[in-house]
Amino acid sequence: MILLSIWLIVIDRCSGVSSPIKPFTLYKNSTELKNDTADHWWTINDAWKEITFELHIKSADWIIGLGISSAGGMKSVDIVVGWVESSSKVYLQYAVPSTNTTYHCKIYKAPTGYSIKRHAIAHKMLIDPKNVNLVHHLKLYECDPMTTLNDDQLPDGLCDEIVDEIKFCSLNFATVWAVGGDAMREFPEEAGCGIGGDYEIKYYMIQMHYDNSRLDSSTASIPSALTVPSRMEQFAIDSYCPSEVTRNIPKSGNNVIFALPHTHLQRISVWTKIIRNNAAMQYLFNSEKYDFNYQYENRLLKSIKLYPGDSCATRCIYNTKNKDKITSGCERTRDEMCLHMFTYYPRMNNFYACITVNDDSAGVLWIQLR
Repeated sequence: MILLSIWLIVIDRCSGVSSPIKPFTLYKNSTELKNDTADHWWTINDAWKEITFELHIKSADWIIGLGISSAGGMKSVDIVVGWVESSSKVYLQYAVPSTNTTYHCKIYKAPTGYSIKRHAIAHKMLIDPKNVNLVHHLKLYECDPMTTLNDDQLPDGLCDEIVDEIKFCSLNFATVWAVGGDAMREFPEEAGCGIGGDYEIKYYMIQMHYDNSRLDSSTASIPSALTVPSRMEQFAIDSYCPSEVTRNIPKSGNNVIFALPHTHLQRISVWTKIIRNNAAMQYLFNSEKYDFNYQYENRLLKSIKLYPGDSCATRCIYNTKNKDKITSGCERTRDEMCLHMFTYYPRMNNFYACITVNDDSAGVLWIQLR
């Protein structure tokens, strides 16, 4: 193993290796990578198997990549990446805590370099292949447009520990990715996610769910959430979204274009039906053979219309033949959820989510049964 010691300095003026800012120490080697822009110093210590190098860059926002290669090519190269960020924050590798489930939340300011509103037409997930087994899902939330935040101290930490700081950024999904999903998702030609200019969303929050299944730790269960009995071949959980929720949809209707069902390990199937005039019209989406390891956003072959007054019914079916204890509704992978997320257009600012919870009496009975 070779140890790399790195210094990265951004300066206002650079004149080759005679830069006005001197290196922190003496080096055996130096070179000018780019005239009046980038200088590089380095020393190799074979005995300690250590390389110390220093870069001076004339820039305010460069992304710098420096590769260490035995043959001068890209194959098997060790690459060090550094960059400058206006808030002066340092980005290091994130160590997942020693618990079996971690939810990490971080708020970002939307790009400000666009004078007029643009549209994002696709998203791509970049996850280190070495760590993909730890990443359960990623959700990108839009923050409430009325939220006021300090750009120099944007919330960043375990979601449960900063819940008051992120409560205005925890409702509307901009996009979602889950384990097994496609890295790239493209929107249809007629749709996209607004960004920049006079677009009202100025902040976004990324929620990362890390699943370290090699660790076994307890967590609090939620009485108002679902509960699935043990030793059941099929057990259904139903959720109903009444017509009042859709009353503000335009008369021309909304177009549903993507569907992402989401449950955990005990799942069998997930479906949502449209109910119109007290009759089931069609499936919004039916994941008849749901697979936890392949949770991809399903691009509908043809968009489906939702109209004012429509209701929706969702059913999740579970199999717990392999469990001796009840399965509770909570965040861990071994707990359960029943979610069905849809992407639609045109955008509405008051049409985010429809949630079913147990009433208080059911929660009291649940605690007694425990």
